[in-house]
Amino acid sequence: MMSTSEANPLRAHASTAESAAARPRRRHCAAVSVAAAVLLLLPFAAVNVVPSTDVPQLMAQLVLLEDRGGGEEFTVQWWHPNKLGYLPLAFGRWTGTSGLELVVLAWIASFFLVARRRERSAAHAALASALVFNISFHWGFVNFLLGAPLFVLWIDSVDRDFATPDRPPSNRQGLAFLVLGILLYAAHVLWLAVALLWLAAEATRRRSISQLLRRLAWLAPVLAAVVAWYAFFRETGVDQRLFWGQMPWQRLHPGWWVESLFGGLRGRAEPALAIAILLWIGLGLIQHRHEPGFGADRALRNAGLLLLVLAFTLPAVYHHTILFAARWMAPAVALLVLAAPSPRLSPALRGGVPWVLAASLSIAITAGWLRFQGELAGFHEGLEAIGHSQAADPQDVRVLGLDFVRESEHLDGYPFHHLPAYAQVHFGARLHRTFADDPASLVVFKQLPHVYPWTDRLDWSPEKLRQSDFDHFDLFFVNAPPQLHGRFLADPRLQPTDDTAARDDAPWRLYRILPKPAVRE
Repeated sequence: MMSTSEANPLRAHASTAESAAARPRRRHCAAVSVAAAVLLLLPFAAVNVVPSTDVPQLMAQLVLLEDRGGGEEFTVQWWHPNKLGYLPLAFGRWTGTSGLELVVLAWIASFFLVARRRERSAAHAALASALVFNISFHWGFVNFLLGAPLFVLWIDSVDRDFATPDRPPSNRQGLAFLVLGILLYAAHVLWLAVALLWLAAEATRRRSISQLLRRLAWLAPVLAAVVAWYAFFRETGVDQRLFWGQMPWQRLHPGWWVESLFGGLRGRAEPALAIAILLWIGLGLIQHRHEPGFGADRALRNAGLLLLVLAFTLPAVYHHTILFAARWMAPAVALLVLAAPSPRLSPALRGGVPWVLAASLSIAITAGWLRFQGELAGFHEGLEAIGHSQAADPQDVRVLGLDFVRESEHLDGYPFHHLPAYAQVHFGARLHRTFADDPASLVVFKQLPHVYPWTDRLDWSPEKLRQSDFDHFDLFFVNAPPQLHGRFLADPRLQPTDDTAARDDAPWRLYRILPKPAVRE
């Protein structure tokens, strides 16, 4: 029997020509993706502490996993969702980096791969990748961040499968589909839910219900895991919080758009970049308005619009998940950037403007992070002193770490909030606050809620600190304004360590907690 190429030499010649033409495109895309990686990793090379709020506590989870994960007090939830983000953080702890660099590289790899496969602009892929510096990044939602690149791959995979509705997926395609589903579950269960929603919407639009059922059959193990996990999650008694925040019409305000899209820097850089990105997308669509779908990639566009709808309609807080709506804005805009056609301009502008926008965001992030390092005066000295205390005492040093400053002059959010957790990450100290209290974590207390003898929720309400709280700790690591440090210095139970006493201007100080004076009868 003759092969296809032997039976049709013209087709074989055309296939060979297409393959030869594709090789330069692949090399160009690979080279451009490397350039994007260098550009977007610049902020990490400039600072010692990456301001990503939850990351110190997530890394402290790895310490619990190593030291106490098999102990009687804790349990490890290996099969639960929202755990994939611990892999880059474990790599970061092993290499002495933040681990977030791998998350940035995952965004770059997925957007450039899909751009090449769908013949989208490599410059647009670079700009879409730069949107990894979004509100979820600055809050440290690492698991959620890793779901976005997987969702991009999911879109491309599903769209290619639906392009051949009469052909059922092969075992290889089905297995690849299952692997993607498992990874989405491992990254964040919300991403799996959205992926299934988009799958159902595409099947309905294409009237391919049989295709939908075949793919759901391949996902049966993942769906079973979701059902089992959710039943367990409901039994933990997690807070049933529901807070809508801004109503959909209030979210039309430009300030909400910018904060949801970026949410990292104070000042004018983020609003200017948001306007420039939207104008660039709009210009391309307007100039291609006479083409089908405005010249945009239909699958990427529809997925981006779906995420945009979620950002405008979901509540602000659901259960223990904060920024429930806003976190979808950056992935939505990233998909729309990749889907949009390039404006009809000169080749230099068409390829250069997205790179200028991506570079501007990277430079603005670098500058903001550098200024933030100036607000950490005394922090590194305090950490070293904790390390010395831990080395001198075979028992775990107990640290009460509180942030009274709350807001940064240069960054949005609460970038100081969990920084004391680095005492546990680097030296194994025990803290007053641990993510082991949260049922969605990797390592959790077997008995939840866990009851502590000190004042509850001191991390969010440090002003509730009482003298009796000091009885349970050895060290007090605090970020506070000068007048509050004056009160701490006057407290007879607090003794500043030599490492931070010399820094009168330092907001971060470390105090030894002296034993409570005995009461005379």
